[in-house]
Amino acid sequence: MSGVELRSGKLVLTAVAVVTNALSMMPVFLLGALSGPVLREFGIEIGLLGFTTALLFFVAGVVVVPCSLIVQRLRDRFGVLVALTLTCIGMLTIAGAGSFTVVLVAMCIGGLAAGFAQPAANLRIAEQLGHARLGLGFGLKQASVPFATLLCGLMLAVAEDKMEWRQLFLLAALLPVLTLGIEAWNAVSEVRRRARRGASVAGGRATGLRARWGIVSTESVQFQRTAAVPWVERSTMLGWVAQLSVGLVVVGAALGAGAATALGVFLVPAGIEVGFAPSTAGMIFACASAFGLVTRIALGVILDRRNVNFPLRWVIVLLAVGTIGYVLVPTPAAAPFLVGTTFAFLGGWTWQGVFEYTFVRRNLGAAARVTGITQIGLMLGSGSGPLLFSAVVQSTSSGAAWMVLAAIAALAVACLVTADRIDVRSNRRS
Repeated sequence: MSGVELRSGKLVLTAVAVVTNALSMMPVFLLGALSGPVLREFGIEIGLLGFTTALLFFVAGVVVVPCSLIVQRLRDRFGVLVALTLTCIGMLTIAGAGSFTVVLVAMCIGGLAAGFAQPAANLRIAEQLGHARLGLGFGLKQASVPFATLLCGLMLAVAEDKMEWRQLFLLAALLPVLTLGIEAWNAVSEVRRRARRGASVAGGRATGLRARWGIVSTESVQFQRTAAVPWVERSTMLGWVAQLSVGLVVVGAALGAGAATALGVFLVPAGIEVGFAPSTAGMIFACASAFGLVTRIALGVILDRRNVNFPLRWVIVLLAVGTIGYVLVPTPAAAPFLVGTTFAFLGGWTWQGVFEYTFVRRNLGAAARVTGITQIGLMLGSGSGPLLFSAVVQSTSSGAAWMVLAAIAALAVACLVTADRIDVRSNRRS
């Protein structure tokens, strides 16, 4: 196999993993962008919308650890195929929902899809890109979330007056189908390349269905054999100080994720409250998502080139910038809203790639298993954010809800600063 063919194959595999991760999150953000017509048709209040979007993340948080163990054993391709299939089923279920209860069921399906998509994407990025391009890989992976919101914003801006919300979900269901076709083509191409080389798959141990679909690769087996003890597991050997540091990092990440997810779900309704038309609010959402997408990729490139030793401090700075944005978003004027949106997407939405980078770079061979543990906090936090936001809106006002998000993000900064100080003091003593 030529070097160009090998590099292009890795690029396609990584791109499919990124798109799979994006599509698994798309039901939440598309439902938030289309909240107006959905709420009117089913006669429900915005509080139930928050619970609905939270449901996907809660389910994902519950199933992500067993899903990560399955993906670590059966490899990333299995996780990608399952995630795409479940995502398509969830989209179609929402499109054909006769009652809001069916929408809740669809969100549970989406949560299971996300539970497979996250560890599958992490494992594929770690194995395909390695240490040299790990920052770029996770920048691309985390850019998948603003990519999903970008798609939702564009769909709302372009087709809001031309298509019903059910038709938009049907259109969105075509995306995982297309991605499934690309992944199947990758699998067939891989099997053909192996047939041409006449090489056995994974030392002759992978046979039957797993061999035909290319679920196990020689690279994967090599990573399995050389995998070190995961950092999260090693922390239990280092005493209560190290465990406290890890716990603070996970809690801080959960708080930051909660604020970020609420931003993605409720930004369009906030823009409409400021005075923008729904299509204009959707376009602002799309532009902000594109900005966040580019920023996440740029951060990944910087991490690779500078070989950052303390990426946690980058996370702290980004979350602090996002906190300022959350304060400005509910301002009843166009200019502060736009500035706040920019700050919120610049900081509040770009830190997760750096966060996952800190875990995976030490555990390339166990990426699915390690990130399965860290994803518990991220998923549960992501589910709690919209739920809390909706509860505050119902009891007080949307402006107060945005202030609560700012407070949550500030608390996340405090947790991470404390964790960083504990690490510095521990290193000095050792």
